[in-house]
Amino acid sequence: MIGGTEQVVHFFVMDLPHSDASFVKAYPAERTEAFCDGHNAAFAFFGGVPLSVLYDNTKIAVARILGGGKRQRTRAFTELQSHYLFEDRFARPRKGNDKGKVENLVGYARRNFLVPVPRFESFKALNAHLEEGCRQRQGARLRGYTERIGEVLVRGYVDEVVISCGTEVIARHARSYGREEFIFNPLHYLALIEKKTRALDQAAPLAGWELPEAFATLRRLLEARMASAGRREYVQVLRLLETFRLEEVHAGVREALRLGVIAFDAAGHLVLCRIEKRPPRLNLVSYPYLPRARVKTTSAGAYMDLLTGVGS
Repeated sequence: MIGGTEQVVHFFVMDLPHSDASFVKAYPAERTEAFCDGHNAAFAFFGGVPLSVLYDNTKIAVARILGGGKRQRTRAFTELQSHYLFEDRFARPRKGNDKGKVENLVGYARRNFLVPVPRFESFKALNAHLEEGCRQRQGARLRGYTERIGEVLVRGYVDEVVISCGTEVIARHARSYGREEFIFNPLHYLALIEKKTRALDQAAPLAGWELPEAFATLRRLLEARMASAGRREYVQVLRLLETFRLEEVHAGVREALRLGVIAFDAAGHLVLCRIEKRPPRLNLVSYPYLPRARVKTTSAGAYMDLLTGVGS
């Protein structure tokens, strides 16, 4: 009911399959102007433009279906695409399951936003209602997921890509303008590798990560002394790079090698001492809560007792 008159409405829907975020907007008719306006409104709502969008074969976008799966785009759609620079993909004719997510969204919008029959004074008021419903849905959790729909946000800028969760920035990456590139920040994967240390040599994010030679030396000595436990301690040393600069951690590792204190605790202590400009305290006397070892003077008679079995 719009302005007291019952009427059929057409609504534009867009779904982001990865997060299941959705956008819905109603129009009096399915026209080119509504199609373009729906894109403008959806991209503004999501705060960005997807890399690609999957469509059915609406005549607003497709002038002709050609052989080999090719499409002749309409002028209006070509202009829309050239403005937002997304890649288009099209479902097979009469194959609604190719875009099942958005088909499901049509039903979801009807059941959740249009039942019972809504009553508004204008399309503007109706669309404010629909947008608020989409916004509230951003706080929902899908079955099997721990994050809410709207929690993780990726923003692309001229020189960097910023990934956020709510108000917290999770990661920043320098933006690449190459095609089909995978660019990893090794530091983002160390927490996982610490749990699965056998992946240390095979993990793609660490491939080509060039560190000073002192790090490899420390790893070799740690693994020689503690085997797999030493590998885990080495990853813990690498995780110091999550907090401190490379030159600071490198200096701590070099000092640990010089002093012969081959352990994560020692390396971390030396890094902090260097930053805080205080002398290291690696002597166990400095830690009175540790049990003190007492070694007695050995006599030759004790060895004879061991050989003869006396006192055993």
